[in-house]
Amino acid sequence: MAATEWGKDGINVNVICPLAWTSQLESFAEAYPEAFKANAHMPPMGHYGDVVKDIGRVCLQIAGQDFTYMTGETITLEGGLGLRP
Repeated sequence: MAATEWGKDGINVNVICPLAWTSQLESFAEAYPEAFKANAHMPPMGHYGDVVKDIGRVCLQIAGQDFTYMTGETITLEGGLGLRP
């Protein structure tokens, strides 16, 4: 794991798994409406993430000084879609 290997060098390694409305997702919805309807579910927050406002801001935050001790984490930004019962 990169976080274990590079931690001694002060390098943080985290993963962000976003769900955001993008032009690619929109193209998929238009090209394959049935597949989109069957596979793309609306998050409990009621909207897909915005790449700048909802995803980009988190990326900036975890790259900053407030998160220097966090490494080896997976952050899911999917508006609650991955909630477990």
